[in-house]
Amino acid sequence: MSAPDIVFDLLPGYTVRPVDGPTFSAVFMSRRAEMFPESIVFDLNATLSEADKEARSRRAAHHADDFRLRWLIEHHGTVIGWSWGYETEPELYYMCNTAIAKEHRGKGLYTALLPHILDHCKREGFQAVFSRHNATNNAVIVPKLKAGFLITGMELSDKHGTLVVLTKYLHEPREAVTRYRSGEKSIPKNLERHLHS
Repeated sequence: MSAPDIVFDLLPGYTVRPVDGPTFSAVFMSRRAEMFPESIVFDLNATLSEADKEARSRRAAHHADDFRLRWLIEHHGTVIGWSWGYETEPELYYMCNTAIAKEHRGKGLYTALLPHILDHCKREGFQAVFSRHNATNNAVIVPKLKAGFLITGMELSDKHGTLVVLTKYLHEPREAVTRYRSGEKSIPKNLERHLHS
């Protein structure tokens, strides 16, 4: 399942356009190095045998119909960035990768984009949106924390290094329980009856 074909305005002069998988992949592959010039990524594909690649392709085929967003960000018709992600579980959306060309950063595009993604995911029935970021990537972590994302984990990735996991709960009771489990807050009275030992 893919996002509806609706182009929408992000900021004056900037629009977001949903695209299909092949269109998105072509843009992503041709501009990834430009968007992330200092990123060090381990090329896992280069280490896979042909049998491993075939097995992975079979696994991917099982998820071909999972929900995905592939949005291109345009400035007066020219692609200057993107955002994409996918369903990892029926209630969980993974906001996998967002990029904005260097000359368009610092204008609030990322901050303006977040509510659109969250609203769309909520309408689709997701209860939470999560993302993973290098632990020093404050340019992304800070806007997400301001948008209500919580730090829900740390991860050591063979492909990307040390990552912070951020989650935005679209379902208030799940956020309340997460805050309770972290030790930040007590469980709300209306949720106490759902705690079991």
